[in-house]
Amino acid sequence: MNDRRWKGFCAAAMAALLSAGLPLTAMAEPEPAPGDGYQQYMERLTDNRIEYDELADLIKNFYGPLKSQYDSLESMKGDTADIAMQMRVRADDMVNDEDGLKDQKKDNPQMAPVLNGYIAQTRAGIKELRKQAKKVEDNLDKFDSGAKMIDRYVNSAAQGLEFLVNTYQQTLSKRELVAKSVEVSQAAWNLQQTMQAQGLAVDADILSAASQLASSRQQLSSLDSGLEQMRRNIYQLTGYDVNAAGVEIGQVPHADPAAIASIDVAADKDKAAMNNYDLINLRGTAGGGSMNMVEKQTMKSTTMTRNKIRNVEYSEEQVRSNVQGLYDTILQKKAEYDSANTAWQSAQITWNAAQIQRQGGLVSDIQFMQMELAYLQAKSGYECADLALQQAMRDYQWAVKGVTITTAS
Repeated sequence: MNDRRWKGFCAAAMAALLSAGLPLTAMAEPEPAPGDGYQQYMERLTDNRIEYDELADLIKNFYGPLKSQYDSLESMKGDTADIAMQMRVRADDMVNDEDGLKDQKKDNPQMAPVLNGYIAQTRAGIKELRKQAKKVEDNLDKFDSGAKMIDRYVNSAAQGLEFLVNTYQQTLSKRELVAKSVEVSQAAWNLQQTMQAQGLAVDADILSAASQLASSRQQLSSLDSGLEQMRRNIYQLTGYDVNAAGVEIGQVPHADPAAIASIDVAADKDKAAMNNYDLINLRGTAGGGSMNMVEKQTMKSTTMTRNKIRNVEYSEEQVRSNVQGLYDTILQKKAEYDSANTAWQSAQITWNAAQIQRQGGLVSDIQFMQMELAYLQAKSGYECADLALQQAMRDYQWAVKGVTITTAS
């Protein structure tokens, strides 16, 4: 039923209730008391720790714009169901009224002509109320469709939030490296100052060390600004006040490289084309639903319909192509992950040796700090490669589920 007819029969239902003298009241009954499982679920969502596996639920339950849509839809569905119930209750009451009129007719035969008219009107009213109640009940599914539409928005927002949290974690890893770079640059500048005082360094050495220190500090400041903005955005999307204190952002889980072997790209392309949210809407404008070959051939009777079907088919191919691109990105990130992992394993061996040298007094303070910087560089490289692979795999999974992702993050 289209929106115009939906509004029309709702208006008719309201009019029927008003004419029957039945008051209309919005549902105000409290929701059923949540069970222990629900309470534990909500306690976990509100424990001041934003876990990666909670992101979609946090958006759904606490992100204002989407939560208000859910609440509004649920309220409207409840009100509509209540209207249908009141119609049926009123119809049942009118059955009793009809029985009363029949009894009056028996007791007062001389009033039969008049009472017969009342009985006929009552029967017509009962029939109309039940008819309108059935229409309202049949259209309750429309609210479920609306909820599914909001669910799609939630999934799209969750994919974006996952990317944001992933970027936040990568930036934290880079910050540790840059903070150590500032420390090393400061030590190098101090050393150059000491050497100049002893006549062992020239102004050019001092200026070079100062420039490196300033550059490292600027880079650290830029990372801190970016982290702060990302933190505020994450808080906002998960329902926390942007200035809230004591809220932690949990770690992104490690990538699972072994899972790549089980990916069926060909099957996933078809799933993505079927599930894609934009395509679902596009198919609706082209004739509704997922079209089989017979339906497509039948609908190719008009130029407009043919063009719409071509648009759907073209968009389906785009989605399939995007899935292939996302899979290729996974393979690329896997290669980068393997390379970074190898470098990280080597750096750990070198770092362990550096600590032994340090204990034996074989390296200076500045040399040891530089060794630590090299170790942290390899560590950050591995952490960021792991996060990048994990994000590539999640992007692929979201695309198969229906979210439109045209390029790998």
